[in-house]
Amino acid sequence: MIIAMMFPGQGFYSPKSIYQLNLSFPIIKQTFIEASEYAGINLWNLIQNNVNKNFKINNPVMNLTISIAIYNLWKKIKGIIPTYMIGHSLGEYSALVCAQSISFADAIKIIIKRNELMLSSAKKKPEMMQAIIGLNKKKVLQACNKINNHNNVVSIASINSSKQIIISGNKSAVIQTVNLCQKYGSCNSIQLPIKIASHSILMYKAAKKFKMFIHDKKICTPICKVINPLTISCYLNSTDIKNALVKQLISNINWKNSIIYLQEKKKVSLFLEISSNCVLTQLNRSITTITTLPLNNYSFFIKAMNNIKIKKKLL
Repeated sequence: MIIAMMFPGQGFYSPKSIYQLNLSFPIIKQTFIEASEYAGINLWNLIQNNVNKNFKINNPVMNLTISIAIYNLWKKIKGIIPTYMIGHSLGEYSALVCAQSISFADAIKIIIKRNELMLSSAKKKPEMMQAIIGLNKKKVLQACNKINNHNNVVSIASINSSKQIIISGNKSAVIQTVNLCQKYGSCNSIQLPIKIASHSILMYKAAKKFKMFIHDKKICTPICKVINPLTISCYLNSTDIKNALVKQLISNINWKNSIIYLQEKKKVSLFLEISSNCVLTQLNRSITTITTLPLNNYSFFIKAMNNIKIKKKLL
């Protein structure tokens, strides 16, 4: 059976599901304690203090730790290493940690520096990212090109599905593009909880500094195949990974075609989302008919394991 694990990027996460998993499996809290030592902040305290409140967390280190904790639980319960892993934007670091390419400690240090450089580059002029819903790539690109000039910078940051495309750029340019997309037939748009123009040329200076920072970091060849969603191919070695992580800051992500590639070329028969939410699961439902399960509560762990048993019997 060919399994692919998906790791989402930066976004809002509710502490409740991760806390509930820990009630039965202490490995969740153990992972947070480990991450807290590396990050210098009590991450588990944030989870505990806000589990019963209407609180959502948007923090790169928290996002990474949630994915690593859930993967650690998967390994403890099932122990199956997937054939493929793929991460969306920041989620690539989660995939690379789980594939033993980057140590957990180094990944935290790297993403803290990454976030610092990106925020620094966005200080001069307000930036934002917005999801355009219900409009194809051609129309969104047309809208971006009409707004784009020396004062306004806006471009496609990620092709999530046929009808969900992320744009990124100066705040004023993004707002103008959103308005134009509405005229072209977009049914909705959603502002992302990120105040930077990730995956755009506005991150060029940050990318140059990040390249110098990551140069001497230890990165190994992954123990399983990790897909680069920029080139839609497997990472080959540490140099390949470092170059891609730098290029990621200024390049758009082709998530939709990466999932199609895993389905059609690599014959994936089960997708698992390693997260406390189900953002990528929802995207997959508009891209592929292959079973996709989010491991955000124990009932889905059971479903995933049952699905694996059924598939094995069929084979």
